[in-house]
Amino acid sequence: MSAHRIRSARVHTKKISGRARGAAAALLALAMIGAAVVSGGLLPTSDATTPNPSVDYQFNGNLNDSASGSALTVTPTCPGTVPDAVDNQCILSSGFGSDANGPYWTWTAPGRDVSRRGGGFTVLTNSPIGSTYTIMLKFSFSGNTSPLTSYSYLKVIDYLNKVDDSGFYLRYGKFNSYPPSNTGTTVYAQDQVLDLIITRDDATKAFKVYSKAAGGSLLLEYTYSDTSNNLVPFASGSGSLLGFFFDDNYTSREATAGGKVYRLRTWAGTALSQSEVDGATVVGPSVSTSSLPNATVGSSYSQTLAASGGTSPYSNWQVSSGTLPSGLTLSSSTGVISGTPTTAGTSTFSVTVDDSIPTTSAAQSLSLTVAAASAPAPAAPAPAAPAPEPVTEESTPPPPPPAPAPTLPTLDPIANQQNGNVPQAGVPSGSSLLLVNGVPSAVTVAPNAPASPTGLVVTGDGFTMRLAGLDSQGRPLGLSSDGGALVLHQDRVAQVDGTGFLPNSEVRLFVFSTPRYIGSVTTDASGNFSGQVQIPMDLEVGRHTLQANGYTPDRKVRSLSLGVQVQKLRAPRVRNASATVTFDALSAQLSKVARAQLKALAAGRKAKARVTQIEGFVQPAGLTVNDQALSKERARNVARYLRSLGVRGKIVVKGSGQARETGAAGRKVVISMRYVS
Repeated sequence: MSAHRIRSARVHTKKISGRARGAAAALLALAMIGAAVVSGGLLPTSDATTPNPSVDYQFNGNLNDSASGSALTVTPTCPGTVPDAVDNQCILSSGFGSDANGPYWTWTAPGRDVSRRGGGFTVLTNSPIGSTYTIMLKFSFSGNTSPLTSYSYLKVIDYLNKVDDSGFYLRYGKFNSYPPSNTGTTVYAQDQVLDLIITRDDATKAFKVYSKAAGGSLLLEYTYSDTSNNLVPFASGSGSLLGFFFDDNYTSREATAGGKVYRLRTWAGTALSQSEVDGATVVGPSVSTSSLPNATVGSSYSQTLAASGGTSPYSNWQVSSGTLPSGLTLSSSTGVISGTPTTAGTSTFSVTVDDSIPTTSAAQSLSLTVAAASAPAPAAPAPAAPAPEPVTEESTPPPPPPAPAPTLPTLDPIANQQNGNVPQAGVPSGSSLLLVNGVPSAVTVAPNAPASPTGLVVTGDGFTMRLAGLDSQGRPLGLSSDGGALVLHQDRVAQVDGTGFLPNSEVRLFVFSTPRYIGSVTTDASGNFSGQVQIPMDLEVGRHTLQANGYTPDRKVRSLSLGVQVQKLRAPRVRNASATVTFDALSAQLSKVARAQLKALAAGRKAKARVTQIEGFVQPAGLTVNDQALSKERARNVARYLRSLGVRGKIVVKGSGQARETGAAGRKVVISMRYVS
């Protein structure tokens, strides 16, 4: 942003005056505590219901607005030649992904130090956003050569064509709006996933900026009285036009090198309240699987759907619309689509999943194609022999017909009865055996990392395989301490990846002692594969043999057997913990004793908390006008402090007025926490 275009502004923060004199003044001051606004202050968690947005992008494998209120256009790809000086909007690459924060769209750009600057996308709404609105953006920046605190301005949202620099930035790691230049208090780092929430109420001209880091609490960064209507999005056609992560003016210092966008929502005509903002930024679950491999009529099929975000473990997988192909079912508890298809064709359907709160995910649309089983073509009748042609010295005999492709051998499990090289009791824990067309071949099995390995890497005979057992949250289970065997859990999955196999072929997996088919994956055109297979719930705990059978590029059967350790799935135990803290008369401030009690409650439980109920009270008295306000403010202060201690999960705050107890015993807040162990 050019220096001559920056105008300074002072942000004035109202403060409550010194302690009021007299009981009546104290009651009035406490009643107003909830209305006081402090810049950068920690806000309480609320379970308020948030209205539906008019624009909603979830970036779950597509760039569609699920609310159907707008259209998104990705910034064009950079040209191959050096552009002219005004080419400041282009990207190098883009795509989709998913992590612990949910699905996202990601982009990379040349960055601020070259002629081509960078950018993400534009959004054109169907109707104007207006002068009363809310915009929520969940994102992270990446690829910058220096910390975010080194950059004077990095563009986040641009009010395209309104004023050259109108919009929102990260300035020295803090949120900033222009014009005029107002800056928040919280410093954010590169790759940090965070929410930016901006609200504007035209009736009061109140403009507010909130932020929320992943796993953190909602913060009010600053407020501004926008009497000059500077921060009203530009109307374009029948709607409004917004740009994201690039500037509509030639300003190289405002470009970024890339990042991720997890969600974008706008509410036209609505300035969300503080509690609605907090409720809307709670991360719910999402179905991260965006495509499924094809199936074949008459062949067993098994594919595990994946979820992310929210609070694991996940459950209640459902087909919310459409139907699965005939012969296939979806496991409600594991998210595994399995069975034997009976009819060829393509089925389109949507699935949802719940987390442990429980919160239901948005529906993810999927399609699954079932191919007809291949059958040998009927023999054609032999054609009549043509009359021989006269042979001359110039004639050439016709070429012989091409030889038919050889039939692939089966991928049946190889046990001791079929091959004496397989130990009678299965492959020992931590050991391996590779057979190529039944003949032992050299193979190397090693942990995937020298320290704290999470899986195994197998190499030999022109191929590589990587295997890891995963828990309910998709985290690797690692290796056993007695021999470095791969650890698997009942009713969970094994991740398998490989290279060097026959292109467009199947890799089937079995588990011993009695051979049992558990799933398959399909190689791509380069002979590579990646997928997951389900470990049976009723598989006995202890040592087993995991066998993967596929084809070499020259169509031989490659069979890899590994000794693995199957462990019992331990369901998380839900426990309860409680505490009661008391307050001074007519006060909502936490004492040192109360803070110590809350620290003891959170210790060892803060990351495991699922739901925390907080109920405030006041002591019985003749005056009742302030009972509700004071009791709720006490509960809110407890919620704020627990959040600052890192307590996760949902927090429900309630003010219940007068307690049954009298005196100090009635000036209390009761906390009840449900957590897993």
